[in-house]
Amino acid sequence: MDLEKIATASVKTSISITDELSSFINDGDKEPSWDGNIYIYANKDKRKESIKKVPVQVKGKQSDDFSLDTIKYPVTVVDLENYLNDGGVVFFVVYISKDGRDTKIYYSCLLPVKIRNILDRNIKKNKKLIIEFNSFPEDNAEKVSLFLNFYDHMKKQTSFAKTTLHSLDELEKQGVLEGVTFYANNYGKSNINNYNLLFEDEIYMYAHIKGSAVPQPLLDMPLDLHIAENVETEIGVNGKVYYTGFQRIRSKDKAVLTIGKSVTISIEKKKQSLTIKFAPTSNLKYSVIDFEFILALYKYNQFEMMGHTLPLDPNRLFDGDKARKLQENLEFRKNLIKVLNIFQLDTDVDINSFSKDDSRHSNLFIKGLVKNEPVDGLKEGLPFALRLNYLGSKVIIGLEKEEQPGTYRIYDYLGKPVKLWYRDDTGEGRTSRYDFLDVDDFLKIPNIDYRDVLQSYKDILDENIYVRANWVLLKLLLAYDKSEDKRKDILDAAYSFAEWLCNTNICEETLELISRKLNFYQVLKRQGSLAKEQKEDLFNIADNQQQNKMIRVGAYLLLDNQLAAERLFDELDTDVKQEFQMFPIFRFWVEDKQ
Repeated sequence: MDLEKIATASVKTSISITDELSSFINDGDKEPSWDGNIYIYANKDKRKESIKKVPVQVKGKQSDDFSLDTIKYPVTVVDLENYLNDGGVVFFVVYISKDGRDTKIYYSCLLPVKIRNILDRNIKKNKKLIIEFNSFPEDNAEKVSLFLNFYDHMKKQTSFAKTTLHSLDELEKQGVLEGVTFYANNYGKSNINNYNLLFEDEIYMYAHIKGSAVPQPLLDMPLDLHIAENVETEIGVNGKVYYTGFQRIRSKDKAVLTIGKSVTISIEKKKQSLTIKFAPTSNLKYSVIDFEFILALYKYNQFEMMGHTLPLDPNRLFDGDKARKLQENLEFRKNLIKVLNIFQLDTDVDINSFSKDDSRHSNLFIKGLVKNEPVDGLKEGLPFALRLNYLGSKVIIGLEKEEQPGTYRIYDYLGKPVKLWYRDDTGEGRTSRYDFLDVDDFLKIPNIDYRDVLQSYKDILDENIYVRANWVLLKLLLAYDKSEDKRKDILDAAYSFAEWLCNTNICEETLELISRKLNFYQVLKRQGSLAKEQKEDLFNIADNQQQNKMIRVGAYLLLDNQLAAERLFDELDTDVKQEFQMFPIFRFWVEDKQ
């Protein structure tokens, strides 16, 4: 049996039934590396104008297994080097049945870039290399398209056959890459999707390099090409819309749809199968909708997308026990979001990053704040309110003792009207619930309503409340300075306090007007610049020899008169100096850099 003649005849027959292709192939294997050429005509008339020539090689192999879509076949290194020098070849391997009556054609488009990649992998210097071959198409238009693509790439790559080719990464590192182009021919494929076109044939990339008008082939070959796209469409179950889009990643054999952050649907073309996987995201913000969607899939065994209703096999999703666990997990995440909303914390958090304290506090807050149940197992003798570090922030909870030892009712301290009392050397009295907050509290507690902070002091009709409000003002300024001037909300709150205290008729023995003015002016200075009349007022305060020296030092600092401030500061007692340095007005002290 003459395998080469049968193989050549099989290829010639397949080519001959097309309108635009003709074959001139020797069946005696006389040429060292080539058997002939396939000619591509511009039209069905096969006129001699604009003929394109593609070199081919044909080999026969006896085999009765025609079920394979791809095969592997050895090609000599010498032949590969000859093909490289000549610009490439379309290599055919024809499987021939034992009786010689049946055949199946396989091919490989050996273009210069592909050959270079194959030869570069020949580390052991083998004389023959194994190459993968694909089934030759039966559709005539696909055959023509295959040869047209080969011819186009051959022309683009032949002149670069012996030059140094670079990878995409190398060109990016060199900073000379301007863009990358893909080429694909869609001859006879008017109805084909542009994405599918990229998977029809092997794809080669060409780099546009600065200073060069000719695209250069890249050494990279995207053998496993993936294309990602975002698709806008409603996705729902039983009429309820859960998403307005999804991401689709296409490859040659399948498409993977990512819905939300947790659901992936794999669609394999050949198997015509659809597989849904649910891997719950640890991102709290997005996980709730994902859980609700997957549980709806389990309940209704179908979903709607892109105008179609797609049925599901519930037995291939998960069982009832898994569904109950998912429902419990969903409820936990919903309740946790309620907790974060109470404290005005970002719900876009990673549950997997929770510390042990974060997890413990989460369960504590869900039980006490969301479910409104008594919390047990706590220490005896806890104060009326607790500061807790939670998810990188601070929160404050109020506690009400229950009869059971170590059991309390907890509540959002800043979200509930609380009457707070103080006791000091002057006696005791009513004060704001914000009174015990410190500088870091203002920086790290997210759910502070600064309008309510001021109003809570205004609502208390007690002369001593102004002194306590003034201390809050100083804390606000220290907090703003500690934020490196980023927390404008805190500065705005400080302005409201300072303006109220400055313009309210307060007894001088309770809180001096000069001190209130100085605090108001230092807020204004942080907000921008002082007006002329305000600077004149400060100058009069600083120049008044009868005035408290600390007040005068502060006035000089607000006037940017560092020298006068330093001289007067030197006259203060050591303990007074230390006290002054703790006040927010010391921000304006300019250190001598000499």
